[in-house]
Amino acid sequence: MIKFNNGMMERRAFIKKSGVAGLALAALPNLAFSKDFEYSILELMGKTDIKLYGEGINLRKEAHDAFVEMKKAAYSDGINLKVVSSYRNFERQRSIWERKYLKYTDDKGMTPQNAIDKIIEYSTIPGTSRHHWGTDIDIVDGNRNVKGDMLVPSKFAEGEPYGDFKKWMDENSKHFDFHLVYTDIPWPKRI
Repeated sequence: MIKFNNGMMERRAFIKKSGVAGLALAALPNLAFSKDFEYSILELMGKTDIKLYGEGINLRKEAHDAFVEMKKAAYSDGINLKVVSSYRNFERQRSIWERKYLKYTDDKGMTPQNAIDKIIEYSTIPGTSRHHWGTDIDIVDGNRNVKGDMLVPSKFAEGEPYGDFKKWMDENSKHFDFHLVYTDIPWPKRI
């Protein structure tokens, strides 16, 4: 699964802003955001409804429209972009987090810290997920029948089930303003 983003904010910047702005929002709700801040903190934390587009896509309009164009281009090259996950609100993120926490602590006997470390390999704390923004999607190539965990990074390597998909995304997603957001490649070299 590859997580692509059509927004401009980095996760670390979001977490930093949301921590500071969250305190300001609690104290001064009408003064919490400057005019250059594009989305409210409640939107970024998934705590308010936002207008979403596309059945099964669930993105803000600009991200939705860009995704539809990218999907058409990929399809013409033999790649079937399938949305695995897109927008989710705070409560949905909380339920994912809690389900995983219980699975790792109760079923697998992990310590709380080890369970958290395992969860954050693929998920994040409710209120900090990029999926709250309505600009991020997790996608795979729907033409591939992959067994087991789709998230195993080796499945995206050259010669593996999602190798061609990953290559296509690396070469083309930026033309639609989507970017691979979690990677070991430093930001300026990613785009």
